[in-house]
Amino acid sequence: MESIPLLTKPVTALNGPAQSDYEIYNPKTFFSYPPNGSGFQTGFLGVGPSIVSGGFHIKYPKNQPLKISKITLSLIGGEVFSYSMMDSVHTVDKKFFESTLDLWESADHQDEPISDLDLRFRFRLDDDLPPSLAYNNIAHNVSTCGILYILEATLYNHQNSVQGVYRSIKLNCPITRWNLPNKIKQSIELSQLSRPEYNRKWNISKGIDDIIYSANLDYKWYAIGSTLEMPIALVLPCTSMSVKEVHAEIKEYHVLQDKGYCVHVTKQKVFSNTFKGKEFSKVENTKNKYLLTLKLKIPSNNIIPDFDDDTRELNHVQLVHQLKIRIKFGSFKTLVLKKQIAIKNTLDKKKLCWGIKNGLIYS
Repeated sequence: MESIPLLTKPVTALNGPAQSDYEIYNPKTFFSYPPNGSGFQTGFLGVGPSIVSGGFHIKYPKNQPLKISKITLSLIGGEVFSYSMMDSVHTVDKKFFESTLDLWESADHQDEPISDLDLRFRFRLDDDLPPSLAYNNIAHNVSTCGILYILEATLYNHQNSVQGVYRSIKLNCPITRWNLPNKIKQSIELSQLSRPEYNRKWNISKGIDDIIYSANLDYKWYAIGSTLEMPIALVLPCTSMSVKEVHAEIKEYHVLQDKGYCVHVTKQKVFSNTFKGKEFSKVENTKNKYLLTLKLKIPSNNIIPDFDDDTRELNHVQLVHQLKIRIKFGSFKTLVLKKQIAIKNTLDKKKLCWGIKNGLIYS
């Protein structure tokens, strides 16, 4: 267990998390962000040192003080979710990170009346920690699941307590991970979209199998908020066949596993766009060859970045993004192409310059 100096100087900035971020909210015992902060995390995890810091506060009436002997604070990270099977609810709670501080202790180790106390805390994050991944749970008894980080303050009291623990205050603490922009540019890897087997079975004797196609991605990774460009080339088997429309979408899959089995998959569409068939241009001096470069804007919001290869191993939670292209040639004539892609959270130019200037980026 780590120890930090006892800091009782009042914390002036009391901007903090919403009541909904607490497991149980009590206005008399609460957390605050660091001064001028909008969250507990500072620094750029993944490309530089990062910490979780802030304040913990006790505010009780002087005539009704809180009697405690000790306060500890833990930052806990883990894979957490519940699922239903055979009419019962199973819970997975696998910790991969835990750090604890002795935040405060009475001079004689006995219960002391406390009505006004402001304490600061600071945790150093390991470089290989994954980012948070939280969404609505699949079981009714827990509100969120995925990869969660929790701040838990434990108050100790020798009276009116169980095993010395008087009260526990738990709070969700989101963690973000970053990549450098040049990592995306260095991930050049030409890869072809493939046609799923079900599309071959559904389009027998409809001319789809005779189409010669090419659809390639230039990079292994793509940044949130960037534009994905993908050229598509088609050689149609006859002049009577024409492209009606092209539909492009990116789906995000949250996969939950327990004991080696997939117990739940949640999917959501994070991007969707439709292009008219006439946007294909015919290649000169060819019979039926057509070209179209799709430009897909990866959204900046409502999308969770993929985990980095250098983060610590996760056994229960997986995240997958899939690019799907549907090229329609008429009723019941559709060519489907798919490819798993990796989407990363990268620093923009402004944050990168600021981080380098302040020594927050590893050299």
